[in-house]
Amino acid sequence: MSRIIRLKNNSGSDGNWVGQTIVDTEYHNITETDTSWRDSSAVFTSIAAGDLVVNKGADVSDDILDPITGWNWLIGDTMPKSDLGDKMAVHSSSMPLKPGKSFILQWIGAGDDITTGDIGEGELLAFQMNTGTEYVIKDIHFHPDHGHIYLHEGYAKWEGGMPGDHFDAFIVAGASALQPAVSLDLEITDNWVHLAAGGPGAGTHGFAATPVLIPRTFSKDGDWDYDATNGLVPNLAGDGGYKISDIERKVHRYMTKIPSCGTSTYTRLTSDETAWLPPGFFIRIEVHNVADHDWTFAVMMEVFRERTYVP
Repeated sequence: MSRIIRLKNNSGSDGNWVGQTIVDTEYHNITETDTSWRDSSAVFTSIAAGDLVVNKGADVSDDILDPITGWNWLIGDTMPKSDLGDKMAVHSSSMPLKPGKSFILQWIGAGDDITTGDIGEGELLAFQMNTGTEYVIKDIHFHPDHGHIYLHEGYAKWEGGMPGDHFDAFIVAGASALQPAVSLDLEITDNWVHLAAGGPGAGTHGFAATPVLIPRTFSKDGDWDYDATNGLVPNLAGDGGYKISDIERKVHRYMTKIPSCGTSTYTRLTSDETAWLPPGFFIRIEVHNVADHDWTFAVMMEVFRERTYVP
C-alpha cells in the first residue's frame, strides 16, 4: 500500500513551491514517485520553519507537526532525531560493524611484534634510502591474538625524493606452515599445496598450523573450498574458492607506484571504505630508490582493530 503524502500551506498566505501554488491552509497531494518535492531545498526550509506541514492521511488530525518527522515521511526515510535540538541525526563513520565485536581506531607507525605478540612493537616504518640501495622493504604484521584488523587510510611523507622515486604497498598472504612427519595427506606443486593424488595418507606433507587461505574469487582455480559448516574441503576439480601456499604470495596491490618526488609532509591516501586484513595476511611497503641517491621516507596508517593495548 502506497503512502499518502500531502503538504499543507501553513505560511499565512498563498505560496508557490516546485512550481505549484498552494492556497493558504489548503493541501496539495503528491505521489511517492515525485522526487521534486524531496529534492527541493525550499520545501525542506519551509517544512523546517513550519510554513509547510506534511500530512499522512485524510484530515487535519493526520498533520505531522514535528518538522523532522514530517520530512522523514515525505522522503520515506526514518532518519533518527538528534538529541542536540530539533535536527536530524546524521553520522558517517568508517568504523566496521560486526556482531559481537568492538573496534577501536588506531594510528600506527609500526605493526606488532609477530614473535612476541607485543602490540605496536614491530619495525618502525621509517626508511633511510642511500646511494647504491635499489629499494627497501618493510612488513606490517598484526598478531592474530589481538583480533580482527581493518585498514582505512595511509599517510606517507618523504624528503629529498627525485623523479622516478616511488613506493608500492601490497597485501601479502603469509606462508602456510607444513611438516613432513604426520598426517601426510598433502603434496606441493609450484609451492601450491593440494591433496595428494593418491588421497589421504599418500602425501609428503601435512599442515603444521592453521593454513592461510588465499581467495581465488576472480580466477576460480582454487584447490580448496571453505565454509563455516564444512570447514576446509579439498576441491579435486581445481575450481575452488581458495589456494594454499608454502611461500608468501602477494594477493593485492594496495598502492601502485606512488611518486615520491621532492619533499612532502604527510600525504593522505584517503578512502571512505575499510578493508579487512584476513588472518595470516600482512602489509608490505616497498620504497624504490630509482634516482639512486640519499633521501628519507616514512609511513603511518589508520586502522581499526579490536585490541590496541595489553594492560
